[in-house]
Amino acid sequence: NLAYPVQVLVPGGGGTGFFVRRDRELLTVTARHVLFNVRTGQLESGEMTLRALSRNAKEKAVTVIHVNTAQLREAGQIRSDELRDVSVARLATLRPDGLTTIPGVVVTEKSKGAIVVAPFDYLTRYADVDVSSQVFMFGYPSVGVAGSLQIDPTRPLVRGGIVAGLNAALKTIIIDAPVNHGNSGGPVV
Repeated sequence: NLAYPVQVLVPGGGGTGFFVRRDRELLTVTARHVLFNVRTGQLESGEMTLRALSRNAKEKAVTVIHVNTAQLREAGQIRSDELRDVSVARLATLRPDGLTTIPGVVVTEKSKGAIVVAPFDYLTRYADVDVSSQVFMFGYPSVGVAGSLQIDPTRPLVRGGIVAGLNAALKTIIIDAPVNHGNSGGPVV
């Protein structure tokens, strides 16, 4: 489903991410370097905007969530792992009729079809990854495709590849697949 990846927009850049549900908590996952300066370890910006396509592929409306990352960081709602280049931010509590956002998170636009959220149990553990497995990467390409008439920067692309190797010491996965800037942090299935 092309609604799995979430476009992560930060002033001067961005990347891709995805929503995960753990119990009733809504989290967003992306690459650490999308939100943090790799040299200083500080947030690149005090804000980010998340754009999520509707679960209904025919719907053109999107859900837009504005996040005050500085406020979330101060409240301990953003966690990151520099070595593995991953950041997770808590955004809301899920309810049967919607969600209750935490302070610093505001939903400004909402699609009728809702967002796609992966249950935490669907995430694959490092120990369960096999070298040579086929994978698909979802992402919003940005740098290098700007101005290309064939590519709509508001829609994700799917790229295929394989698990090329594993680094047991760091518990990282090496993927061989064509990617573009902007794909960072997107889901790999």
